[in-house]
Amino acid sequence: RAIYKNISIDLRRYNNLRMFLHAETPQGSGTNDDEMVAIVRLGTDLNDNYYEVEKPLKLSTIKANPSSLDVWREENNLDILLKELAGLKLKRDGSGLSAGQIYKGTASNGLAIKVKGNPTLAQIRTVMLGTKNVTNTTKTAEVWFNELRAVGFDNKGGWSAVLSADANFADVANVSLAGSISTVGFGSVEQRVQERSIEDAKEYSVATNVQLGKMMPKKWNMQVPMNYTYGEEFRNPKYNPQYQDITQEEVKKSSSEKVRKKADNSEDYTERKGISFINVKKNRNPESKKTPRFYDVENLSVSYAYNEEFHKDYNIKSYVNKNLMLGASYNFNFKPWVFEPFKKAKL
Repeated sequence: RAIYKNISIDLRRYNNLRMFLHAETPQGSGTNDDEMVAIVRLGTDLNDNYYEVEKPLKLSTIKANPSSLDVWREENNLDILLKELAGLKLKRDGSGLSAGQIYKGTASNGLAIKVKGNPTLAQIRTVMLGTKNVTNTTKTAEVWFNELRAVGFDNKGGWSAVLSADANFADVANVSLAGSISTVGFGSVEQRVQERSIEDAKEYSVATNVQLGKMMPKKWNMQVPMNYTYGEEFRNPKYNPQYQDITQEEVKKSSSEKVRKKADNSEDYTERKGISFINVKKNRNPESKKTPRFYDVENLSVSYAYNEEFHKDYNIKSYVNKNLMLGASYNFNFKPWVFEPFKKAKL
């Protein structure tokens, strides 16, 4: 017998899963301690991707005016370390057993635990509560489930820093530098604890503008603005991207080489760079007395821009996006031609 409920919760930041349990049976039913087992199953679904915990039940004695401990016996309290459920999945993969088979283990407190498929504590979508008769005969019992809860929230905080700097070199060039770093557990004041960062992030960028025309002979009257940008972004997740509920450190410490390889290429890396020359042209000499002509080179301006982005992460081996822009413009004010056929007409 079992009941279930659809939920949506991330349990990775919690330490333990706990619940109060009660079992009783009518006198003379022939049911004894540990013959009825409470089952808690949680995962993405109830059939192919789930974790399961089994708790043998001690029967409460029915008597008048029972205390709370008589009803909710301490021996029936369910308490399981959540990381042991995720760790069982890691052991299963290290053993070479197929994910479609049920893999059994024992928690540190002696409870039987199971895993099937690839559930993750990061995305619990359904919970099932049920009972199981572990004997070969019919048993009668009444079981209560109360206060299924996750406890022991991870309150470890992180930190963040931001850097920015600007430098100007007269009217020839300016350079801007910006960077930031944040660690696992960092969050802004308005964020809830559940919304804190679960990755280490570092990024920086450099941007420079140089007036190359200022470095050329003045008589050339050249306007050559150059803009160059470069930046990198590094993101290292706390949890392995494939397992999602097992930390990178735990995966790297696995005794299985096959499992350890899953920690490779987990970094999220992005590189951006670009260079541009916008509106490059030769300016007219303000002291020149020559009449502008439509064929003068000063009428022409050209532009060039190139941007490139490279990205890789656990799912993408290599992504490259390149953009190239070329342009030219021509600007000359022709002398207007006026046609006045009736200028000399006497009206």
